[in-house]
Parts: sequence; C-alpha cells; structure tokens
Amino acid sequence: HLRGDILYVEEVSETELEKGSIIVFKPSNSFSSDLIAHRIVDIRIEDNGALYKTKGDNNLDADLGWQIKEDIIGKKAYSIPFLGYIVSGATAYICRITV
Repeated sequence: HLRGDILYVEEVSETELEKGSIIVFKPSNSFSSDLIAHRIVDIRIEDNGALYKTKGDNNLDADLGWQIKEDIIGKKAYSIPFLGYIVSGATAYICRITV
C-alpha cells in the first residue's frame, strides 16, 4: 500500500499474523488516536503472548517498541489506490462550505 490508499482491514486471530503481514494498529505507547498501517517484520513469542515488531515500507528503521495483539485492529485484506486522497479532499471541501 502507499500513502493515500484506502485499506480494507479484516479482524484476524493471533495465529493469522505472520512476518510480512500489513497490520493496522493503535500504538499502545501513544496518546494519539491515529491508527498506523505497517508491515510485521519480526515476531517474538513471550509467556503472555506474541509481540510484533513493525516497520513502515518507506521507513529506513523498524518502529520503536513492539506491538501486542490487543492493539491490532486487523490485517490488510486489500487496498484501493489513491482513494484516500479523494475522500480527504472532498471532506476538506465540505468542511469549508459548511463553516
């Protein structure tokens, strides 16, 4: 996926998450409500569950920290290229009209 794509995300079980999967998650160490879509680059199994190391495809380094299953919204099923830019632009235009 690329910036501006719209992702269709499906809920998945922990057993369906693997290296290379693109996941959408809310970082547990963040106060922001933003969701992030990054690829799983490593999985570590701990006593209390799996931990997932993620990295954005356009980033040089992996994300700091590890993600837990509870923070994962789902796994990318498919994407629609550039539709996000159209939706975002239309929303901004509507906001300007109604304000």
